[in-house]
Amino acid sequence: MNNLNQPIWTYQLVGSSITIDSSFGLVTLSLTLNSGSGTIKGYGLAGSLPSTPIDLVVGQAVTISSEGEIPLGDFEITTTGVLSIIGKQ
Repeated sequence: MNNLNQPIWTYQLVGSSITIDSSFGLVTLSLTLNSGSGTIKGYGLAGSLPSTPIDLVVGQAVTISSEGEIPLGDFEITTTGVLSIIGKQ
């Protein structure tokens, strides 16, 4: 029942970018693009393949989570419109 006391972080990203890294302490992150266009891009490698941006779709939520209590690694979220972010620490 310890999960009931974990802080929730909310943020409205408007026409800009934000880089999420482990210092945020987030283990789960949900994104919903409300208007405009948006992308999410990781900084990791899969073998020798670098990450490339993935387009977000208006109204379609995307959730990213880590293993256990290990914080999420580095990635960048960009939007030309409005994007809602909800994270769990």
